[in-house]
Amino acid sequence: MRLDIFLNQKYPEYSRSKLSDFIKRGFVTVNDKVITKPGYIVHDLDEILLVKDDIFVSRAGEKINYAFDLFDMDLRDLYVVDVGASTGGFTQSAILRGAAHVFAYELGTDQMVLELKQDPRVTSYEETNILDVLLPNHDLAMVDVSFTSVIPILNHLSQFSKEIIFLLKPQYEVDPSLLKNGILKEPKVVSRLIDKIYQTIRTLGYEVKGFTMSPVKGKEGNQEYIFYMTRGSNA
Repeated sequence: MRLDIFLNQKYPEYSRSKLSDFIKRGFVTVNDKVITKPGYIVHDLDEILLVKDDIFVSRAGEKINYAFDLFDMDLRDLYVVDVGASTGGFTQSAILRGAAHVFAYELGTDQMVLELKQDPRVTSYEETNILDVLLPNHDLAMVDVSFTSVIPILNHLSQFSKEIIFLLKPQYEVDPSLLKNGILKEPKVVSRLIDKIYQTIRTLGYEVKGFTMSPVKGKEGNQEYIFYMTRGSNA
């Protein structure tokens, strides 16, 4: 039996694609040996372990957790909005850092892992376009969206959010003709985009409190960036 299929049967709370990702990242051992090929054939007597310590439910969790540390953000007792929650990487990281509650919004359906979906500290809203939502009171908004520009979402959140931390994915902010095999490789284009985002943040009445390259690239290999913005004193 393939390793990814075996793990999918043993850990039904994770999708097969998520388990394949875990395997490729070295989080699975077979007979005490790290195996990184999802198609690796395993047998009944093999000892197969998913090393779950410190594993986030998605790469997004690793990205945002890095930023929380870098920007010295304290999430204890905060009410948080998660836009583009997907499997729950951002939500999980916020909960692990003591957030009182996370309101998680996702355009898709059946993506958030069951463990988070059943957590009383999490309210999950699926098949929901954030641009149509009147958000509840909250202290921090987190944004991780794909296949769309983040700018309209920042515009919408500016009506409700004092602080926003978001992932900038350049491949979804520029004309597709600038991509090569799905990857944006032109430094000047990236630089102009980052300048545009800084200007957007200022126009909305916020200040950039933190900016960094994501420690984990996107699945296609694109370099991503993380911004942390707060309301300016004169806003």
